[in-house]
Amino acid sequence: MQDLFDEILAGGEAVLLQLVADRRQEGIDVEFKTKANSASWEVTKEDRKNLGIALSALSNSMGGTLVWGVEATKNSDGIDCASALRPISQIQKFQSEISRLISQALLPRHEGIRIALISTAASADSGYLLIHVDRSDRRPHRCEFGEKQYFKRIGDSSVAMEHYDIEDSFKRFVVPTLTAELYLARSSSRGGPDGSFRSLRILISLKNTSSVSARFPYLIIEGTSNVQLPRFNARRGIQYPAGIFEGGADDVIHPDGVMHAQDLDREFKLNPQGELPRGSLRSPISITYRCGSLHSRPSFGTFEITENDVATALGLQIEPPLPE
Repeated sequence: MQDLFDEILAGGEAVLLQLVADRRQEGIDVEFKTKANSASWEVTKEDRKNLGIALSALSNSMGGTLVWGVEATKNSDGIDCASALRPISQIQKFQSEISRLISQALLPRHEGIRIALISTAASADSGYLLIHVDRSDRRPHRCEFGEKQYFKRIGDSSVAMEHYDIEDSFKRFVVPTLTAELYLARSSSRGGPDGSFRSLRILISLKNTSSVSARFPYLIIEGTSNVQLPRFNARRGIQYPAGIFEGGADDVIHPDGVMHAQDLDREFKLNPQGELPRGSLRSPISITYRCGSLHSRPSFGTFEITENDVATALGLQIEPPLPE
C-alpha cells in the first residue's frame, strides 16, 4: 500500500497515533509488527522469521506496507487492528540491520522493497520502521528465515502457500518492465545577422529493466512545455504521429538493453560573449511520457531539464548576473 507508506513518511508519528486511535485493521496489503524486545535494536531469531514471512507474503500477494513498532490485537470480529505504539530503541541500528537482512530474506531476491525510519517525538534515537513491498513480477518468493516456505496474504494473516499455489505461481507468465531514459547533447550551431545560436538535442530511450525480453515497445509523449515536438517521429522509413514511437515485430529490447525512441530539439540564442543568457528558460523544459511493451504494465514519468542542464549539455557558461 504505497499511499499508506507515503502518508506515514510525510506525517511521522502523528499518523501512527491516528492509526491506533482509528483501530486501523490489518489487511492483505498492510501489516503491523513489534520487535521481540523493543528495548534492544538487535534482531532476534523471532524477528528474522517475522521479517521473512511478511516480505514473502506481501511479495507473493499484491504488495503492501509493513509497519514495525505498532502492536496489533484482535477486535470483536477477530481482525488484527493497530492498538498501541511500541517504539524501538536505537532505531538507526535496527534499520541498518534490517536493510542488510532484506537482501537475504527472500529467494529470489526482490528489488522492489523500500525502507524508511520514523523517529518518535520524544527521542530521535527511538522510533518505527516502514517497509514498502511492491507486488513482484518474479514471484513466488520463498522465505529464507526459519522453515523456508512460501507465504501469501489472506485477509489480515500471512499463511503458507499450498502446493498448487506454488505450482501456479511458477507457471505465471513473467512480463517485461520498460523505463524511459533521457540524454542531452549538443546538436548544431549557426550564426548570422540575427546572432549566434546553439541547439540542444534531447534523446529519449527505452531500457528493459526486467529479466525477460520486451516485444513491441512503445513510447508516448503525453505533454511537453518549453519544447516543441517534431511533426513526425521517423524511424526505418515509417512516420509516426508526433510524440509516439511504436516498435514493430522486429523491435525487441532484451534484458538490460536500450533502444532509441524519440528525438527533440530546442534552439537557444547566445549573447555576444557566446554565453547562454540568464533566463533563457524561465521554467524547466518538461516532458511527460508513458511507455511499455507487449503484456507489460505501462510506466509513467516526467523529465525536467533546467537551465543549468542545458548549459552543461551545450558546453556553455551562463552569463553572470548583473552587478547590484
